Amino acid sequence: MKISGFSKFKNIYQESVIGNKLTEKYTDSYVSKLANSAHSKMVYDYDKDILELTQRIILPKTKAETVLIKSTTPSKKYCLFFPGGTSNICNYQTLYRSLAHNGISVLPVEYCGYGLNKNMEASYGKLVDVAQDAYKYLTEILKVSPKDISIVGYCLGSWPASTIAKASDCQKLILISPITRLSDVSRGYTEAKGIVKNFSPFEQFLTETLFFKKKIASKLNSLKNIENIKCPIMVMSSDKDPVIGTKFIDKFKKIFPKHEQGSFIHFRNFEDGHILTNSKIDYIVNLITGDNVTKQSQIRYITGKHSGKA
Repeated sequence: MKISGFSKFKNIYQESVIGNKLTEKYTDSYVSKLANSAHSKMVYDYDKDILELTQRIILPKTKAETVLIKSTTPSKKYCLFFPGGTSNICNYQTLYRSLAHNGISVLPVEYCGYGLNKNMEASYGKLVDVAQDAYKYLTEILKVSPKDISIVGYCLGSWPASTIAKASDCQKLILISPITRLSDVSRGYTEAKGIVKNFSPFEQFLTETLFFKKKIASKLNSLKNIENIKCPIMVMSSDKDPVIGTKFIDKFKKIFPKHEQGSFIHFRNFEDGHILTNSKIDYIVNLITGDNVTKQSQIRYITGKHSGKA
C-alpha cells in the first residue's frame, strides 16, 4: 500500500541530511582557509614590556598552546579574548598592554590551526572546543570567579565568545564588529583574503545556491546565543566597516526586546571601520574597569603588525 506524500517527505528529509553534511564540510573548509591566511599563521615576537608579563601555557583538554598576560598590578579581573578569523593572538599586543596596565590579566585564545597551534587541524567544532578549554583553564585551574571574567570577541571571535557567555556566569560580554552569520561576511573581504578563490569549484558552486546560503546562514551566528546570555552585553560597530555590513546592528536590536529581564544590551558606533583601533581599545578597557584608562595605556605602537586585524 502506497502512502500518499511519503515519498515527497522522504526526499525532503534526504535533502536536509545531505545539506547538513555539505554545510558542515563547507564550514570546516571555510575555517581552515581562514586559518591559512598570512596573519593567521605568522607569529610575531612580543614586545619587551608584554613579554615580561607573558606566560606560555597549554590548555589541558585540547592541548592547544596560548599565552597568559598578567596584570602589572594585583587584580582579580580577567579578560578572555577571542581574535578575528584571519589573525592570531600576537596581533593584539596593544590591547593586551592597555588591559594589563589597567589591572586586567588577559587570556587570548589561540585557535587550532592558528599561530602557536598552526600544526593543528582547524575546524568549525574546534573553535568552540578550544574556547571551552580556555574558560575552564581560568575557572578550574586558576580558580578565577566567573564574575571577574569579561569575555571579548572580535569579528569571528564573537561567535565562540557568545557561545561561552551563554553557558557561563561571566561579568560582561563585549562584541566588536560581531559576525551575525557566515553568509553576512562581505564577498569583497573573503576574496581579498583569498578564502573563496581557494575553494574547490564545487564549493564555489554551493556558495552561490539559494538553498545552501540558507543552510550556512546559521553557522558562526552570534545572534542565536544572545537571548540566553544573562550578563550585560556591549556591541561595538562601525558604519564604515567593509567586512561586516552595518545591517547586522539592526539584527541585534531586533533581539533586544526578547532579552531576559535584568540583562541589557548597549550599542556603540565608531567611525573607524573594522580594525581594532586605539579608540576602541580604550573603550574596551573602560568597560571592563569602569574607570578612565591610565596614561600607560595611551602609549601606542606604530608598526602595523600589532594592529587588530580580523
